Amino acid sequence: MKFLITLTTLINLSVVGYTQTPQNYTTFQGAPLSLYAWEGNKIMLLSVSDTLDSLTMNNWVLEMDTAYNYYSLCTGREPNFNTGGTYLNNRSTIAQVYATCGAGCGYLGTTGIELLDNYFMNMYTKIQTQNKYDQIAFYELGRNFWFYDNKLNYQINDPIVTGYAVFMRFMSMEAAGVEGAPFNLWTFDQFKDSVKNLLPLYMSDTSLNWTNTLGSGQGIPNSSLGATDLFASFCFYLHDNYCGSNWVEHVWKYAGLLPNAVNTQEAVDNFIIASSQAANTNLTTLFQSWKWPVSNNAISYLASLNLSRINLQPINQTVNSGSNATITIASSDSNAHFQWQLMAGATFQDILDTGIFSGASTNNLLLTNINFSNNNDSFRCIVSIGTCTDTSNTAILSVINTTDLPESNFNESIRAYPIPASEKLLVESKQDFVSESYSIIDPSGRKISSGKLNGQLNYISLQNFQPGIYYLFIENRYLKLLISD
Repeated sequence: MKFLITLTTLINLSVVGYTQTPQNYTTFQGAPLSLYAWEGNKIMLLSVSDTLDSLTMNNWVLEMDTAYNYYSLCTGREPNFNTGGTYLNNRSTIAQVYATCGAGCGYLGTTGIELLDNYFMNMYTKIQTQNKYDQIAFYELGRNFWFYDNKLNYQINDPIVTGYAVFMRFMSMEAAGVEGAPFNLWTFDQFKDSVKNLLPLYMSDTSLNWTNTLGSGQGIPNSSLGATDLFASFCFYLHDNYCGSNWVEHVWKYAGLLPNAVNTQEAVDNFIIASSQAANTNLTTLFQSWKWPVSNNAISYLASLNLSRINLQPINQTVNSGSNATITIASSDSNAHFQWQLMAGATFQDILDTGIFSGASTNNLLLTNINFSNNNDSFRCIVSIGTCTDTSNTAILSVINTTDLPESNFNESIRAYPIPASEKLLVESKQDFVSESYSIIDPSGRKISSGKLNGQLNYISLQNFQPGIYYLFIENRYLKLLISD
């Protein structure tokens, strides 16, 4: 789904408009150039030619605006503004140049990206002819938004600075909703899958660990992808298994709040701690299973945080027939949303505020005027925080035995016969009870059979019942049954 900031950008398009205007620019290497500016709200594209297709350039700068805003959302800040250099007219520049530090080059933590002439034009051509976007500009934007040298950077053979840009390149392109262009011999999807699949390859090789991969700046042996891609693969796993975009939008912010790392171990610890905080789950065991080093200090600190989206689980309850009960859950997050569910047949289904239930979307599920048909009912709660969900423990409701129940409280709306019954029971009801659930309970309160009334005449099979006394419950109505041979 396209990142929502795009909507704001589109609205601004009608006001700002994108034009090409002459712009003096000094390259990273100090060379003066006269380029043409295509201005968005956050990004200024600087091209050698002023004859490029306006629609293509407008689309390009729009998507870069969206990616810029996404990076800002995830980090909670913007790059340092190199005013008068790579921050012109209140916009961060992406310039077409003839020489720079690589195919593309971006300042760390500061505005400014340069793309070599042929890479700039290749990206332009693919947008114009295929509506596909090369990854290079989105990757270099990750360099501009790197603020974590003192927090996450390894002292030697660091793969994290570039690994961050590798991973966030994919995330920002997804946020912009663009289709990636081929990368080397891969389609863009193949490229992305190849990065994601590095973690399974790492785990399948028992000789590999953090020390001989990330810790020494090495990737998977015999892979064309390196340590930076392997780090991105770990990030993909955390994204895919711990709340998706919610994890990405918080992990770097948490990292920025941690103490500066004085050595590589502390940098490793900081990433594990920030990842756990973003997932709201203690991930110590996960990282240890990945053979990452986790210090005792980090283990103790994470244990002290008591991370969990659920900090009070629902518990089993035993109640008297005709009484009320409240099943409670609590979350550590004030923005949590709750949805209670009831086991119906073989699956859990959402509960609505109807019948005996109220508070189905709160942390307190209230059951009113409980009867024996509710005995052994199983309840759980789905806790959602943004795109993150947790499922609670299951709570079982026990209703005390039926020995003191009168024979019936059925009224003229429901009839059941014959009594005593043997092979089947005919239930005749008025329209008001059609589609109501029924349960057959034995004297100990155990639910023997259940289902729904499908019409005004329903046959319930009793073939597998042992002779004895049972109770038929329909809604809050019950009838004492005698089942014979």
